[in-house]
Amino acid sequence: MREGKIGVRDATAWVLFMIVPKLMLTSPSDVAEMVGSATWLMTLIAVATALLLFWFVSHLFKWFPGEHFIAILENIFGRWLGGLLALVMAATFFYNGAMTARELEALLKTFFLPLSPPEFILLLISLAVAALLYFGFESLSRTAGFFMAPVLWGVVLIFVLAIPNYQLAYLFPLFGYGLDKTIMTGLMRNSVYGDVISLAVIAPSLQGLVHLRKSGIAGVAIAGFFVAMGLMCYSLNYSYITAKENTVPLLIMARGIEFGRFFQRFETIFLFIWSISCVLMVAINLYMAASIYGKVFRIDDHKVMILPLALILNFVALYPRDLDQLTTVHIHGLRTYGWFVYFGIPLAALGVAWIGRKRGKRYNAKK
Repeated sequence: MREGKIGVRDATAWVLFMIVPKLMLTSPSDVAEMVGSATWLMTLIAVATALLLFWFVSHLFKWFPGEHFIAILENIFGRWLGGLLALVMAATFFYNGAMTARELEALLKTFFLPLSPPEFILLLISLAVAALLYFGFESLSRTAGFFMAPVLWGVVLIFVLAIPNYQLAYLFPLFGYGLDKTIMTGLMRNSVYGDVISLAVIAPSLQGLVHLRKSGIAGVAIAGFFVAMGLMCYSLNYSYITAKENTVPLLIMARGIEFGRFFQRFETIFLFIWSISCVLMVAINLYMAASIYGKVFRIDDHKVMILPLALILNFVALYPRDLDQLTTVHIHGLRTYGWFVYFGIPLAALGVAWIGRKRGKRYNAKK
């Protein structure tokens, strides 16, 4: 597939919009149930783990300069096995996008559009995603870069406006259900930041290993800061007993902001950044699935895949029976075990390349 060049800023925004929207959905209540009041500490451990794993994975692009991740997999494992592993990654990105679309649909229906059928809301989401995908990789990246600052400042605004509702006592016990459980959960939840591996697929667009590492490290670090800050603010707003019961924590926080009779209903700010962020997250995940599929099967034009992907997205998104199954099975599984795909496949490739001393053509030419 033909993909243009983007800078570090747009690549960082690409990573941010694959991670930060998770804070705006059901994940905070999920982690509150897992580690209690130590959600912010747990996510810092997850960030450190993801950064370390990404740094190891980036060595592949030192040994295979100028190549995208699919070509590297095929070089190391062969065309068939490498292609199969790549398709597993494509399916994971697509599944993540579909479940995010279903999360957004369920929450929009619950809080804002109770009379609209799920199929109609998903159709609107699919149309927005298809429009973004139609204009291609560079346009999608530029759109993410354009909305990065407004979305992040909007999130910060909600945290600041909610300060009168904070109670320091809610942060205790500091280690939640125990330091050992917090650490183990943090190590497993690096899957939340595993989306950074998408940069490996578009590596040739990032103009070298240095830009790849800068974009990945900056994206994970900034996203981790905002997620940790968001989880801490949420913990300050509600005791962990209440925190694990709220379906959309940040929306509930925004609804609780009041400054007298005339300054209320701040969730309208949240709705704006929430919708933009989640649609971009779905679009980027679907683009990654299309990009990997196109590279495996040597399809140059991504536009031929937009309509089939949008249709399949609707069917897959409707698979979970209800919101409870969606969050406790599908979303929880992705956030906890997704790293087996996101980091497991690249690390396996790194290990085989190191043992077999496999290197790219440009690397061997330099020697």
